[in-house]
Amino acid sequence: MNENIENILYDYSIGKILMMELINKGDTSDASYILSDKGKWILRKLKNIDQGIAEHAISNILANDDICPKIITTRSNIGYSHYLGNYYNLQEYIPSQPIKNDLEIFKELGRALGILHSKLKNNTDLIEQEDRFSLEDLWKQTKNKWKDVQKQFDYSTFTTSNFEELIDEMITYQKIKNTFIHGDLGKWNLIYDLKQVYIIDFGEVRKGDNHFDIAAILTSMIGFDLGEEFAYKCLLAFYENYESYMEDFQWKKLQKNIQLWILRGILAMLLYSSNKPNFTESVKKMIDLELKLNNLICENFI
Repeated sequence: MNENIENILYDYSIGKILMMELINKGDTSDASYILSDKGKWILRKLKNIDQGIAEHAISNILANDDICPKIITTRSNIGYSHYLGNYYNLQEYIPSQPIKNDLEIFKELGRALGILHSKLKNNTDLIEQEDRFSLEDLWKQTKNKWKDVQKQFDYSTFTTSNFEELIDEMITYQKIKNTFIHGDLGKWNLIYDLKQVYIIDFGEVRKGDNHFDIAAILTSMIGFDLGEEFAYKCLLAFYENYESYMEDFQWKKLQKNIQLWILRGILAMLLYSSNKPNFTESVKKMIDLELKLNNLICENFI
């Protein structure tokens, strides 16, 4: 974020600025930590005005649920600011701690996501964001590349013989739309403050299947290092808390959306990865997780 941050912050009534610090994300930075005499904030650069409108609307919808950071309005009571052709929003700062892999976290994840989906289900005003990793587009761009690597993964659900049929099947699941979804709800878009989980960054919010968000959050959070019994308890804890807010939950649909999420991830890695050994190792881990989750769900919930 190279623009003059002080000029952007002039739009907000947050008092005297005491400190500004860039928050690094990999090799780039698109957010800054702001300390003022009235509080702590995060200033984020947005991809467009639609994201600013959508994130402010979601913040208002969930204002009483405390599952996402509050968006601060400008002096003109707008949920985003505009400076030198770019759009920004200002959020309350929530201190983050590493997310532990325990039952209480999965209960909290179920609660937060259940509230999110139930509150957004009947909304008609949100602006849908583009699906940057739609399966159709990914497949068009990686079809030839996949032919070079597919035989390495013939032991899995993603076998050579049925791969195109699987793509067609997954596209039908991708088209299901029963609520607004987060769209990129991996562990990287969660904040944990030792009390509860907050969901952040709604830059890909769109109509979709609630099971897609569930698949994303579970595959990025659940592990089998502590055994299948513990993984089962984590799934059950999530399910029981989620369903108390959002009744639309089917294990078979979750299985298919786990496949969809993993498949999109594999093709996205194939498209953008330049390191073939790392790609192969990462894909095998993703496929192994999909197989374990599939078996766990079949044996315990279907």
